[in-house]
Amino acid sequence: MKPYDYKVFLLVVIILIGIILRLWPLQIAHWWDETAYLQNAEVIFSGHSNYDEFQIRPPLLSLLIAGIFIFYHNIFSAGILTAILGSLGIFFIYLLCKHIYDEDVALIAAAIYSFSSILVESGHWIMTEAPALSLLIGSIYFLIKSDLKNNYNLFLSALFTGLAILMRFTSIIVAGIFVLYMLMNNRTFNFIKNSLIVWGVYVLAVLAPYLIWVQFKYNFFLFTIIRANTVVSDYNESIFFYFTAVFTYFPPLLIAGLFLIIYKSFKNPKYNLNEKFLITWFFIYLIYITLTPHKEARYMMPLLPPLIILTSYEIKNLFKNIFFSKHIQHKNLSKKHNNIIKVFVKCAFVLLILVLSIFSFHSAFIKINQSLINTHPTLEITLSEFIKSSNITANLIYSNSEFPVLAYYTGLKVSPIYARNLDFYNFYETHMQEPGLFIYYAERSEEPSLEWLEQNERFVLLKNLDTIYLYSYD
Repeated sequence: MKPYDYKVFLLVVIILIGIILRLWPLQIAHWWDETAYLQNAEVIFSGHSNYDEFQIRPPLLSLLIAGIFIFYHNIFSAGILTAILGSLGIFFIYLLCKHIYDEDVALIAAAIYSFSSILVESGHWIMTEAPALSLLIGSIYFLIKSDLKNNYNLFLSALFTGLAILMRFTSIIVAGIFVLYMLMNNRTFNFIKNSLIVWGVYVLAVLAPYLIWVQFKYNFFLFTIIRANTVVSDYNESIFFYFTAVFTYFPPLLIAGLFLIIYKSFKNPKYNLNEKFLITWFFIYLIYITLTPHKEARYMMPLLPPLIILTSYEIKNLFKNIFFSKHIQHKNLSKKHNNIIKVFVKCAFVLLILVLSIFSFHSAFIKINQSLINTHPTLEITLSEFIKSSNITANLIYSNSEFPVLAYYTGLKVSPIYARNLDFYNFYETHMQEPGLFIYYAERSEEPSLEWLEQNERFVLLKNLDTIYLYSYD
């Protein structure tokens, strides 16, 4: 096998393993955000709206799922789709690294991206984080490859940027960082301005159909983007959350790479344009998510591509210096002793990389021990199956939580109850006019009390699962 064929084969293996890790296991149980995209897809596919979150969710993932439903209308098809979309990032980071550095660095980066547990886990969700990240990596690859000239690569960069924004609204922030790459180029102002205008027009052309739809539906073309941002505006973690979360969620190999990059920056800060951009990308996005009020580990994912690329390059350099350098020797020692030292250093380095890799990636392979199809139901699924199998004629559900989950698994119309505690009674008097079902999550609100529900003849308890109570409501 030729060296080129060997590397292509290795890349294919890395990508296939990455897809399997993100796919395994297929499951029927999904949580709130996942079912929101599934429910939106069902509304698009069937045209029947029993509940949707179009006003706060980006459209692309649900559109793609609805498209898949045309060929195979099953919850597993959505899981397969998101696993493949998440795995596209492996291929694009390979192309990006190969363009910036070489094929060896590209293969290292592809392997790290493929086997990192945070990326594997996010690629397993029916969520937008992993697919959007794949599109963003593709976008910056085509942008760098275009050399900022008006060619098909610049168009593809804009296309992928627009799709990334339609996949996940916060991709706008990373797209803004991409603009810095153009400004950092050593070109004339007019050249950069013209490239930026062309790129921006292409991006707007991709976004235009959606923005026009939002204008007609909600009377303001930015309504959904603004609304999505305000929904998660609560302060849930300290400002230092991400500085500590890096050590919890990032692979040890990448943490070691981060320290190596910081050390190199102080000792010998010589970087080319692409490396300066990657470092800028990492720290500007870190500052952005640090300043946002609502913090979650999955929001850190756009930090990974620049860190993976720079770490892969440093690993390649270490291999090169240790295995091919002629400077690992001591003048006062014999040739024999110098050879022994070289062998020891090489073995120690290989062992270190091996140990770091095991600790970095072993958790990504844990779920392979499970069955391919996980049919374990959640309480909501059990409750939904009870409703479907009983002689319940109601077609409306009132609930104080898990709205998209209940809508997706029951297929019934869901009327959300946002009122909490004593505000519930006002909502009850003014909004609960139609008969139906009332699903009450007792741990989510102190009111109404279970005693009040028991004494009110309009509520009849049908089933209780843990702290979830199902009532018929007349």
